[in-house]
Amino acid sequence: MRTVHRLFNGLAESGIHDVVDIKPVHFAVWLEDRMREVSRPTVKQEQTGIRRPFDRLTVRQAVSSSPVAAVRGPEHTVHRGATPDLSATECRRFLRSIPVETVGGLRDRVLIATMTHSFARIAAVLGMNVKGVFLTDGRLCLRLHEKGGTVQEVPCHHNLETWFRDACGRRNRHRP
Repeated sequence: MRTVHRLFNGLAESGIHDVVDIKPVHFAVWLEDRMREVSRPTVKQEQTGIRRPFDRLTVRQAVSSSPVAAVRGPEHTVHRGATPDLSATECRRFLRSIPVETVGGLRDRVLIATMTHSFARIAAVLGMNVKGVFLTDGRLCLRLHEKGGTVQEVPCHHNLETWFRDACGRRNRHRP
């Protein structure tokens, strides 16, 4: 309703006091003025908010046609970018930069390496338990519970296997 009041106040300043006198050109000028004050998405939202009352006035035959319907709103598209890809070199450099002097650092490196080498979601990696890490034909594998109840068994990359063994060995040394 605030937007409708804003529209009618703006039109009153232009000398238009009756709903019947509002033409599409008046509404278009008001929209252009509004574009100077607020962002495009806000103007688009306000136009949508004004459209419904005018549609009701048209249905109830208070006005012959809706002046809002004839005016196109501002163009606004939202581009969603893709997640940036890391090259193999950047990934290696990033994993090497994680401090591994503490158990937490080893854990973080294993978590991040698991996601990068297996393309698993963080929820699937964090949802793993001890039974989710197993040997198949001498190779370490992970059992990941993905969305929708699907279970994926993924063989570990050789670096990930080494980091997993380092993290488990260090953790066990710190246990009483």
